[in-house]
Amino acid sequence: MNSDFKKRIESEAKAIIPTTNADLICKDCLLRFDDTCGFPGNVGKCEYYPWEQGGKPNEILLGGKKCKGYVKE
Repeated sequence: MNSDFKKRIESEAKAIIPTTNADLICKDCLLRFDDTCGFPGNVGKCEYYPWEQGGKPNEILLGGKKCKGYVKE
């Protein structure tokens, strides 16, 4: 396997790792939903941003450091 192809495979493998609350400002928010017990979709919503209202904004899901609903544990 040539090195360019190997680099591409390694790069794309990183892209399929799911985002969790631990990756976001949500990691220590009281309003987060548990995403560790078989509910990985819970990272996209919380008590402040429920699915019915569209879930968490992209700014938060992409690693933003500000959230209107953030309440530190």
